Amino acid sequence: MAITGKQRSRRIDRNYTSSEDRSILWKRWFGWAGLILGALYGLWMLTPSAAKQLSTGTLSKAHHAWNETGCEQCHAPWSPINTRSFARSTEVIADNNRRCNACHRMADHYPAATKSNLLALESCVQCHHEHLGINHNLLDIADESCVRCHADLAQFVKDANRPLSKVTSFDSTNGIPGHPDFQGLAKDPGTIQFSHTQHMRPGQALKPGDRSAKTWDSLPPAFQDQYPKPKNGFDPIQLTCSDCHERDHPIAGYGTLESPNAIPVTNSLDRQTNAHVLYKPVEFSKHCEACHQLDLPHKLDFKDHQHLLDVVATSQQQRLARSERLQSTSKPNESSVEEENQLRIAGTASGKDLIELIKENNPLAKTVIFKTYACSKCHQPAIDLAAANNLESIVAPSALPTQWLTKASFSHGPHINVQCDVCHKIQLDSNAFSLGNLSSDVLIDGIQGCQVCHIVDEAKRKGAQLAGVKNIARADCIDCHRYHDHGPKGTATGLRFTGATGPAVEGSQ
Repeated sequence: MAITGKQRSRRIDRNYTSSEDRSILWKRWFGWAGLILGALYGLWMLTPSAAKQLSTGTLSKAHHAWNETGCEQCHAPWSPINTRSFARSTEVIADNNRRCNACHRMADHYPAATKSNLLALESCVQCHHEHLGINHNLLDIADESCVRCHADLAQFVKDANRPLSKVTSFDSTNGIPGHPDFQGLAKDPGTIQFSHTQHMRPGQALKPGDRSAKTWDSLPPAFQDQYPKPKNGFDPIQLTCSDCHERDHPIAGYGTLESPNAIPVTNSLDRQTNAHVLYKPVEFSKHCEACHQLDLPHKLDFKDHQHLLDVVATSQQQRLARSERLQSTSKPNESSVEEENQLRIAGTASGKDLIELIKENNPLAKTVIFKTYACSKCHQPAIDLAAANNLESIVAPSALPTQWLTKASFSHGPHINVQCDVCHKIQLDSNAFSLGNLSSDVLIDGIQGCQVCHIVDEAKRKGAQLAGVKNIARADCIDCHRYHDHGPKGTATGLRFTGATGPAVEGSQ
């Protein structure tokens, strides 16, 4: 027979609620204790001595001195730094940025081209993340920090009609175009006439086998130590890149890397990759004069008329003596005659006429010197360029950039194991007749040359490895670019070199 509900209810003691359960009492006391301790801890957190309890991690090496007691250097009460905080405002961002700028006076990012209201929302901590450990590099910026704007710059710039590239990666990925080609390589602003092909030929001859080829024995004794002596002194001199292009800082163990036939050096040598950024400007007295002696001093101008008159008179006497020696021989040396003819230009004034022109301050004197003394072999006359308003100048400014990629912080140091002609395309075939590679040619590969080694897409990296590419490298935005790169004079740029255009030949006007 089934038990009824009434019978079942009689089994329960109705006084159970009045009996004490010790487990319930302990839970109650623990609950009250936790609530009181939590309230006390919360009140203690409001005191200055407890601020370090809010730290999310150890500071980087740059700020490590403030790791324990310097929170107020960066943090202000009730002013969140985290960019995702609901309490963020332009006032809070400005206050946080002022705290950074107290030590780091950095420029805004293209303030003339960027909308000011959007630039005001840019916070230092959006890119520079602290509390990630003592070895964290604050300058190691993730690509996402750049891509969030550069994926579509149209919404950030003042000029909506300006053509802009949408960049999300260095190389093309998933059908999306990568970084555009380098704009700075479109045109050479220099005025120097020069052929790399000719100067890389044995003896720098106009054409292979030419009798004008330079030999070690033909060099003046003062310059012979600059070049290694071949087994036969009558053999043509073979220049290498390093004969003219010197590193801004030497790197131990890499003395002969620039030779076209150099063997790649090992990574075990002293690299010092942070030291070597660019190459020094070419100097006439150091890199050119061994083969190109002048009758007048290089860098000559009209600043000191008496000095100009003296050197012109001395030069004319030397030329006259040389001419008499040539005439006294029964059969003048053909190469000497050719050299003499190269120095003299038909229709120019005599030495006496030139001296008179200089004394009279006649503008024609500058033209006569330019044509008569072989300036035109490499230079353009100052009168041909509006930039050469200085009446004392004879030749136009060389205007050779010391850094070509002016919007990037390219450094040669990390690329020291890459031979010069990999990136600088020069025709080195000694049998080639064409001079090629004239001064108008920019001998720097476009971005396609960089993308051979610098690869983002993982599938492309694996493909490059299978293809035998040895120097596969990262392609982060921060490898070449900096955010603080377009500020007023006196502010730090973040670049190792600002990319200013300067004279690349000693004494350029």
